[in-house]
Amino acid sequence: MSTGIALSMLFMQISDVGPQAATLIAQHTGLARAHDLKPDAWASILLACSNDVKCSPWLHQYLAAGMAGYWFALLLPLIVTPLAAKFFPKPRKVAMKDPGMARWEIKARMTRFLTGNASDEDPFVAFMGYLKAGKDGGSFETKDLPPLWIPREMWCQNTLVWGGIGSGKTTAFFQPNIFLAAHLGLSCVVFDVKWPQKDSGFFETIGYWHALGRRVVLLTPFEAFGARVNMLRDVHSFSDALEKADEVYPPPEFQVERGQHYNDKKRFGIAAFIWLLRTELGDDATMRHVLDYAMMPEDRLMSWIEQARDEQAKSILLGYHDAGQTAFSETRNGIISALKIFFNASVVHATSGNREDTVDLEECFRQPTLIVVGINGENNLDGSGEVLFRLYKRLIDRAAMRVAREQGGKLWRHLAIFLDEKANIGRLNYMIRSMSLLRSFNISHHLGIQNEAQNELVDGELYWKAMSTNVIARTIMFPRGITGEDAIKISDTIGKTTASAVTVGGSRGLSPLGMEGSNQASASLTPLHLLSTEEFPDFSLGEAVVKMNGQHPIRVQLVPMNMPYVQGTGLKPKQHPNVLYQLYHETLQQCPGGLIKYTNQIIRDGLLVGSPKKVAATPKPVAVHPGMAAVSGPVAGVAAGAPRPSDPAVPVAAPGATISAQPGAAVPHTPPVTAPKVVVAPVSSNANLSVDDAYRWVQACMDAFVEITLLQPDQTVSVRVDKLDPAAVNSEAAVSRLFIGGLVELNRTRMDAHLSSRAQKALPSALLDALVEYVDARPTYAWLQVNAAAVDGTPEREQHVQQCEAQASEPLKAVAQLEGGFLLCPRMVTREMFRASGTLRFAQRRVGTRDLDLIPVSSWADTAQAVRAARATPEEIVSGQSKPDGRRSRKKNTEALINAVLVTQEPLLLPQSPAAPESP
Repeated sequence: MSTGIALSMLFMQISDVGPQAATLIAQHTGLARAHDLKPDAWASILLACSNDVKCSPWLHQYLAAGMAGYWFALLLPLIVTPLAAKFFPKPRKVAMKDPGMARWEIKARMTRFLTGNASDEDPFVAFMGYLKAGKDGGSFETKDLPPLWIPREMWCQNTLVWGGIGSGKTTAFFQPNIFLAAHLGLSCVVFDVKWPQKDSGFFETIGYWHALGRRVVLLTPFEAFGARVNMLRDVHSFSDALEKADEVYPPPEFQVERGQHYNDKKRFGIAAFIWLLRTELGDDATMRHVLDYAMMPEDRLMSWIEQARDEQAKSILLGYHDAGQTAFSETRNGIISALKIFFNASVVHATSGNREDTVDLEECFRQPTLIVVGINGENNLDGSGEVLFRLYKRLIDRAAMRVAREQGGKLWRHLAIFLDEKANIGRLNYMIRSMSLLRSFNISHHLGIQNEAQNELVDGELYWKAMSTNVIARTIMFPRGITGEDAIKISDTIGKTTASAVTVGGSRGLSPLGMEGSNQASASLTPLHLLSTEEFPDFSLGEAVVKMNGQHPIRVQLVPMNMPYVQGTGLKPKQHPNVLYQLYHETLQQCPGGLIKYTNQIIRDGLLVGSPKKVAATPKPVAVHPGMAAVSGPVAGVAAGAPRPSDPAVPVAAPGATISAQPGAAVPHTPPVTAPKVVVAPVSSNANLSVDDAYRWVQACMDAFVEITLLQPDQTVSVRVDKLDPAAVNSEAAVSRLFIGGLVELNRTRMDAHLSSRAQKALPSALLDALVEYVDARPTYAWLQVNAAAVDGTPEREQHVQQCEAQASEPLKAVAQLEGGFLLCPRMVTREMFRASGTLRFAQRRVGTRDLDLIPVSSWADTAQAVRAARATPEEIVSGQSKPDGRRSRKKNTEALINAVLVTQEPLLLPQSPAAPESP
């Protein structure tokens, strides 16, 4: 190729220089004419010039100048050929290798995990069973079973435990490592989907930790004996509320969500409700409040939203409402569906409370602590408990990360999170990010599964594949009990080895006399599974294969911690002692009746709300095997969240109870009177307020002499709203709160608020009786309260007179007098008091030259009785004598009688006239 390029360059140049030289020769010499050559025959002209003595020197010089430097192109092949020979590919001899390279791990390559190799920087913190080292021919070493320990850094790389039902993954792997963590001073979080099943493997860990004096926190939202945590305690901004909404209504991670627009509306709606409630109620806000407000009637809900203080969350909800009633209702229905678990009162109690009643999760990671999150299986059958797992998981993650930040960016004590039966726990938020990020904070995750199909169904096929292969560095497979496609995948995961296959064949003729024929045999190397699916049934309980980065498949034998000796396939009985059994045996001595009975007892005693066992001694750091580094750390004493007696219930007056009280607060100068009040519970912050709040408000209105009427026929309590005074007990703000709480309803003009049917139905009879008296008696006391300075006999009158004398001014003229429990006032004052003209006729007393009305003010009942009597009594009975009709009155009566006859066409019958005589 290089030679061709060089010759092409020379030919192109000479094709340019040659014609030019021929043209010059033809113009300036006679060679072309002499040889009879045409000018375009340049090659022949050059040849004739080269044979001419005079022309050839010139041609040589001209060609030398025109081709100067181009002759070096002939050196190109000499340069390129050696370089091509060196760098261009050439056939090489490839070394043959076996088609399968997998083999069982040997002891010499496992020294990092053997006893005596722990370090202070990276101590052993977990147990991986007993090594069955591989030998030639696929056999195993059974005489020497060294225990394998897991360093902290490798334990943080997350574990996937894969085993069928009854394979021993819980009792042989999870449970011993949780027991061991109590001795080493670590912290553990266990998610138990089988609670309160006694043989789940996790139930016993509670008593084991408690017997060692370690702190145990039991989070069982459906039970009454667990600890309480406030799910909204860590919401300090609208951004935090959005994270909480994602936990309730989780979006898919790394995937496009179907219906994302509508789902985002539900998430932003939940976040807006949470943040508005947090700004209004503080730590009293609960998830049940979010549910209640989402179910609130639209008019009450919008009234609450319009009064909200946070404009950001407020604008979101108002925007959803403005988009249309149907869309707004769908968003609210989605929120109700996502939070349906909080209809359960036990769940609400377990997920709310103030700081004195709830456990401090951050303290759980400053000292060795076992946190057990137990969701009752019967309550999780429909999947509604999944939202609780998500909320608890993120709450624990945030608390651990806050402690890690205060400890320099990494937890001083390792935290292990165990998620057995991952498919039953459901889809957790951002698990891939969580498992990849939290390992840097000294936090590990350990997942247990039965088969992959369940998890692909819950998390999605792509998501589960990414999680199980990307952020999982160690897979422990228990072949016992695994069948079908999972068995094939486990065989492929473990790998293939090399086997020699021999093929024998031949041929024979059909002729009985002939002996001709042939025999042949051949051998070849073929790949076979290192562990075929046919071998799975031969695996014993607890026997497993570990696949981890940088190691060949490791065959191990795990045993429960309560077994004195290691048992398994190919092992002689009582030949290999269990190195963990001594720790278990010593701890069991502190559990009278066994672990299950002891655990039941401490649960019934209410000791699992955040405190370590008070009677147990502080456990010392324990090295569970010679050469194994122990993790030390103090055990804190009684911390926040220690058990306290339950708060006594606040008594609420039953409907119909009669409790005496004094209305004299509004009229301090009056004698003691009798009027009922109702003792009710403290104010509730629920969306649907307690009816006791309505009764307390009505009583306060009575104390302030607010206008109250009883609407017929059901005697519904109606209170006049004061729109001018924002500090009044019946102000718009006070009435709006009751309206939002579902206790009152407003009329069209919003000037009157009457009790809702719920509040009216439970109205105590004592309060109703008081209201019957109050409606008639109120005008008297209200007038007396305002005009007390103009009534003789009141303290206000005396103070007013003294003040005027001191200022040398004229006091107000007295318009009434208080004497002997009666208010004496002229008829004009009575009309002003009751806003009526001539309709009330009270008994009167002659004082000087004036007749004054007598109104009793000793009690509401006496005043009301006098008012009703005055309203129904004719004037002549009050004066004691009958007065004759005047001329005007007689004329009016006569006209009325005439009109009656003309209208009815009936004869005029006068009772005082005798009957007319009959005509003959």
